[in-house]
Amino acid sequence: MKQKITLSLDESNIKYVKKYAKELNGSVSEVFSHYIEMLKQIDAGNKKHKKDPFIEKFAGVFDTKSGDIMKELFKK
Repeated sequence: MKQKITLSLDESNIKYVKKYAKELNGSVSEVFSHYIEMLKQIDAGNKKHKKDPFIEKFAGVFDTKSGDIMKELFKK
């Protein structure tokens, strides 16, 4: 069952995610849903970590020298 949530983001991130979702012919909700599913998969593979799991999930994920990271992460 889908439910609504409220997110607080800075204006530049809101503009970005709306533009990104539009480019994919999707919605902001779909972008976040795909992202959460990716985090769940990462978490399932990292159960042995004893460090802060939030920090560990993002370590090395973003490489600013790459192309569009978000498109790679959320390919349908």
